[in-house]
Amino acid sequence: MSDTETDLPVDPNAPEPDAPEQTEEQQAEEQQAEAKRTRGDVRFAALSARTAAMAAELAAERAQREALEARVAAAAGGGTSDMPVDEVRRLAMNYAQEMRAAERVEEKKAAFHEAGRRLHSDFQARCDALIEMGVDGPFSALLVEMEDGAKVASALHDDPAALERIASLKTERARAIALGKYAGEISVGAHAPPPSRVSQAPEPIRPVNGSRATFNEATATTDQLIRHYERQEAAKRAARL
Repeated sequence: MSDTETDLPVDPNAPEPDAPEQTEEQQAEEQQAEAKRTRGDVRFAALSARTAAMAAELAAERAQREALEARVAAAAGGGTSDMPVDEVRRLAMNYAQEMRAAERVEEKKAAFHEAGRRLHSDFQARCDALIEMGVDGPFSALLVEMEDGAKVASALHDDPAALERIASLKTERARAIALGKYAGEISVGAHAPPPSRVSQAPEPIRPVNGSRATFNEATATTDQLIRHYERQEAAKRAARL
């Protein structure tokens, strides 16, 4: 033999060597990584859909507002519009009311998130997780409108069973009732004092003539439904303490 070594020729028809078998630990790690990627894809899709829906809603509102402003300006300034003066006034009043309502919604949203950040530094992440868990736009609106909406949202984040139960309800009124009861449940805990006996009974709705009336679930607003059932549930739980 010579001092120099020569590589042996490789048979092109030779079968590929078998890959080493994975251990159970390696398989488990791969499965966890795949599940994490899947959850990430779902979260990204949900956030993308939410962003697109919000953008479309804002664009529609902006278009409606601009069209209304143009009509009112044309009528008020003696332009080409032949709109009657009474119609101009009506549209202007409607527009002002819509603007006040929109401002109120934004104020409620800001207060909701501010209260949430006082409860949890990661409150925004909790809200994003709630969307992934099934909280849609109408559900979110109910939480924002609630007096302790941030507290209820945080509790639902940690209580997936309750969240799924409420989110599965088909109507806004049914969700409002369920959210009121749930808020009443969490408001009376082991470390919370029971509510005052004076305020346990739901506040009755007063008709125009000033007489007292019993609570009418059929005509109550969603906000009234939430407050009624929250107080009712809190009173029941306080009585059992």
